[in-house]
Amino acid sequence: MYSPCVANDNQCFFSSTSLWEFVQHLYRHLENGIRIMCPVNGCTRKKDFQKVPTFQVHLSQEHPDWRAEGCPKEQYMIPTTPAPEGDSQFLFQDHSLPPDVEESMTDDCDVTDNELLNDGMIFDSIAKFYLHLYAENLLPAKTIQEICDNLIFLTEITHSRTKLILLNELKNLDIPQHKVNPICNKVMMADLLYTSHQKKWPGPSFTSDHLRRKYFADNFGFENPIQINLQENDPDSKDTLQYVSIPKSLTKLLQDKFIEKEIEASFLRVPSTDNVVRDYYDGSLFQSEDHPPKEIHINIYQESFNPVLNALCSAKNKFKDLVVYFTICNFRAHLRSRVLTKHLIIICRELIFKKFGAKKCLGMMMEQLKKLEAGWTYVQRRKSWCRCGIHDWR
Repeated sequence: MYSPCVANDNQCFFSSTSLWEFVQHLYRHLENGIRIMCPVNGCTRKKDFQKVPTFQVHLSQEHPDWRAEGCPKEQYMIPTTPAPEGDSQFLFQDHSLPPDVEESMTDDCDVTDNELLNDGMIFDSIAKFYLHLYAENLLPAKTIQEICDNLIFLTEITHSRTKLILLNELKNLDIPQHKVNPICNKVMMADLLYTSHQKKWPGPSFTSDHLRRKYFADNFGFENPIQINLQENDPDSKDTLQYVSIPKSLTKLLQDKFIEKEIEASFLRVPSTDNVVRDYYDGSLFQSEDHPPKEIHINIYQESFNPVLNALCSAKNKFKDLVVYFTICNFRAHLRSRVLTKHLIIICRELIFKKFGAKKCLGMMMEQLKKLEAGWTYVQRRKSWCRCGIHDWR
């Protein structure tokens, strides 16, 4: 018998004939903070898993041939809210290829073969590598370009080596020269890590900061922040802030089918009638207000942080930054609480914010919020209203 994944004594009716596909489903539970048990038949581990990496290591070490096994046929347990049916680049990370996937790639694994032949997915993975350097590791553009240049050098070496070995092997097989060259070109073009770091090959190129950001904007809904000079009489002033348009971010978010579906489902929510506050819409203040049935709720938060760790003396507050971001409250609570659902609006030095004041620094944001509340937007091609709330995150 397979071990069911236990979470809050509720049932998940997901089923599949592939254990590989079922494991991808379990990754979603772990991402949403739901504990699971190992589903492999005969596993003796009694402790549950809380994180994806721990679960992946367990499968790799304890069940190296787990991809060849079938999928459990029992019903599995998840929280009262069902697991998402589709993926969203704004809410979920892609675990379709765990770190140990190369250990057991076989010819009969159709899903893996399809993914390996999907050029777009490979290019997206390369782009996400750079996006992590920008957004998560917060590396400056100059450092990222140095990494890119070194990657170009390494791929050129491995590319030349592969081509030389391939040519020699094809000649040893007595294949005519007029057939050797097309084969070599086709094999070389299959190395998308190499072609994406060369401008002469077809397809996207990641060789410069401009080309990388263009790919982000075209494929990931990336909205580049604009720089606003707060010293109107001094164009060279360093008193600036970075601003991301809320309507543009919201428009790109609503193009995601999963997010659109989440918002559409939230229109059917009914506030509790047992005087128990389970979410913000159960509060007496919210219920006392006039809210149309189809309304997008946006919460605006502000907080400050010091990017310099263990800053002392005069540097303690010199580089302290103030950040304003928003989240769509129509998401279910377990999705709304994730960092990936927080979207940047403003970032600036706290000293600059204190110098110019909230009215000047937040002016553009307040104008856009007023226009959002006065107008409407489309969700599944139907009009929906926006309501915004501002909070100080403490």
